[in-house]
Amino acid sequence: MSDENLEIEECLICKEINKISLFFRKSKICKKCKAEFEHNKKEKERLCGKCAFIGDEKLFLSGLRNTCRKCGGMEIHIPPKGMLYCTGCEVNHLIENFEFRKDNQKYRGQCIEYIKIMRKIYFEDNEEKIHAKQKEKREKNKSKSKIEKHEYYIKNQERLKQKAKQYRIDNPEKIQAYIDVNKLKPKTKKDRLKKNEYQNRRKKEDIEFRLRAIVSTSIGRALMAQESSKSGGSILKYLSYTIKELKNYLESLFEPWMNWSNWGLYKSKLWNKEDKSTWVWQIDHIIPHSDLPYNSMNHPNFQKAWALSNLRPLSAKQNHEDGVNRTRHNTKENKNE
Repeated sequence: MSDENLEIEECLICKEINKISLFFRKSKICKKCKAEFEHNKKEKERLCGKCAFIGDEKLFLSGLRNTCRKCGGMEIHIPPKGMLYCTGCEVNHLIENFEFRKDNQKYRGQCIEYIKIMRKIYFEDNEEKIHAKQKEKREKNKSKSKIEKHEYYIKNQERLKQKAKQYRIDNPEKIQAYIDVNKLKPKTKKDRLKKNEYQNRRKKEDIEFRLRAIVSTSIGRALMAQESSKSGGSILKYLSYTIKELKNYLESLFEPWMNWSNWGLYKSKLWNKEDKSTWVWQIDHIIPHSDLPYNSMNHPNFQKAWALSNLRPLSAKQNHEDGVNRTRHNTKENKNE
């Protein structure tokens, strides 16, 4: 009951009629009942000032603390135990389908799936704007972002490698599709420089990477001499051993002065027969490529040429002189002098 002339109101809880000034914030609850509720209320419990409904704070409007959702024109949903009501899709979901916010120690009002859908819609509607903002942010924090990414990678290196490996196993078609698409893209000078820089760095740090690159290049040149190519195939599919096994085999045949640091090209001006620190060695085919031509990696001569028994580390000077003189070097004599 309301009487504007007398300015009185009936309290919905105690049913007493009092002056409006004795009611709490223009509600239909008197200050006495409101104080009693505040004293005895449970955690996160609220009282609606319009209908005297008592319930969890989730059933109240977020902007109006003393107005329940029903009085605010919205339905009140009390989900079963272990579930929450999603205000987005308007359905009850299991509590694990909601994100828990650490800042206010509450679950979000919308489920994770609904938030994903809304974010996707927003992204599609504002794609250009988002990309421009992200680009501006990257340029502004370029050096800082690079350092942070590197630090994160170092801390989580094993986990990230395992995750990437598992992704390649689970998505071979996607990986191949990405490779096929990028093969068609024209490579810029920047791309080539970046690739060369990466490969040069890896060759210095990783002997197996360098060894694979040298073997792959040698095979490619031999195929080109027969007007053929690798056709994008990996040499590891056709060799009868791994790169690590090749590395260990060559090491077992090293002469005392040989190591991976002095593996390289022969340069007559730098070679000093009295100074072993100037000596270098190369991987030699005991039976040369010229005697075992092959036009594919499936050819029988390919396996003969690249069999471990046909490979050995040899003085670069000796290898060079044998090539010039067309000598078939079937012995291990070292002509360093």
